[in-house]
Amino acid sequence: MLDLKLASPQKHESLTLYPLIVEAKLKLPYTLLGDALEAETLEVTEVGEGSVPELTVHNKGETDVLILDGEQLIGARQNRMTNRSIVLGAKSKTGVPVSCMEQGRWHFESRKFSHGRHYSPSKVRRHARKHEAMYAAQEMAPDHRVLADAQGEVWSEIHSYSDALDASSPTGKLDHIYDAKARDLDTWLKAFGWVDDQVGVLAFIGDEVLGLDVIGCHKMYASLHKRLVSGYVMDALAARRRGRAREPGGDAAEEFLEKVRAAVRTQAPTVGKGTYRVLTESVMGGELEESGKLVHVSAFPAEDEGDRDEPERAPIRSPRQRRRRYMH
Repeated sequence: MLDLKLASPQKHESLTLYPLIVEAKLKLPYTLLGDALEAETLEVTEVGEGSVPELTVHNKGETDVLILDGEQLIGARQNRMTNRSIVLGAKSKTGVPVSCMEQGRWHFESRKFSHGRHYSPSKVRRHARKHEAMYAAQEMAPDHRVLADAQGEVWSEIHSYSDALDASSPTGKLDHIYDAKARDLDTWLKAFGWVDDQVGVLAFIGDEVLGLDVIGCHKMYASLHKRLVSGYVMDALAARRRGRAREPGGDAAEEFLEKVRAAVRTQAPTVGKGTYRVLTESVMGGELEESGKLVHVSAFPAEDEGDRDEPERAPIRSPRQRRRRYMH
């Protein structure tokens, strides 16, 4: 972990964000996913005629591309969300793990995916981290195929956002919810501007931790700041009806940072460059490093209110069972 410091909290209604800053300048030699798609040096397509939990990503460019977990990809047979952070090497092609974000569509709208305008909410993203943690707790190295097990919970979470915000769509797509709440999003985002030396954010609804994101590069984080924050804003908009008005205690942010630092780290296979680790016990999360530098860490509370009614352990399925379950 970087030597992170907490800046003064930013607040709007029930949402509190702590900017995470590092004074020493940090750089990473990557192109961001959105920039590579816009420059057409990166191409994202279905695997053959389509496979729900995986997409093919072809980096035609001369630089490595950073793909963060939680990015939305729009088009092809159905919208998807990347569910693990990956560094894709220059001039390379691989399959990347994704979750479906549009349950009611399975037909081509385009052959290639475009970059979604919004970042996924933390309550949606955390399900992939939870399933990684289940495998790691059973001393099984969680490769990217285990993330397919989170699909049902991802769909259920999207439905809960749709219900809470009165924003249903014929195909149940998450992107429609963001469009329906565009005006609210713009208003809230004005309260959470980027600050000097910021490389990350720690978010609370009331006194409940939502999650943390840190990028090991000041310039990249600045480019991603508004997108990352939009996901946490959507969490807060969906929670409005719960009436949470409490604020995090004075030490709550530092306590969560300490939990991230103290987390058990289990190395897991990755389809890209660098070393990927699953964070467990004190938090649930993922950490990507490459060439000795932190690339991205995302972390969520080890337990969420919605988990308390679920079985302690989900059944562990073989890769063949997972493919069968999500084939169309």
